[in-house]
Amino acid sequence: MDSKKLEQIRKSFTEEQQKLYDVLLGDIEKLHAEWLLCRRMYDSAVAVIRDRETGPEVRLVLMKASTDYWDRRRLALERTMEELGMNDRLVAWRKEYNDAKGQ
Repeated sequence: MDSKKLEQIRKSFTEEQQKLYDVLLGDIEKLHAEWLLCRRMYDSAVAVIRDRETGPEVRLVLMKASTDYWDRRRLALERTMEELGMNDRLVAWRKEYNDAKGQ
């Protein structure tokens, strides 16, 4: 959905609908913080899982308990934002994150 279409739809929101939208997607700073949390937690979990001392069974348990969760949570947020025409923010966040990591 492009941003113009989203704006048209948002203008038709009732007060209750606007409140729901604002809680879910209206606070860009909160979304950015959540996206960063997912990325950081995922990266931290991957570092532990990839450690040579981590055995295969432990690796599987940790993957299911941590990396799968954080990656799915981030992907769900990204899909929602992309569908609502907020992809430009994601591109900027990814670049910022990768630049900070030196990639």
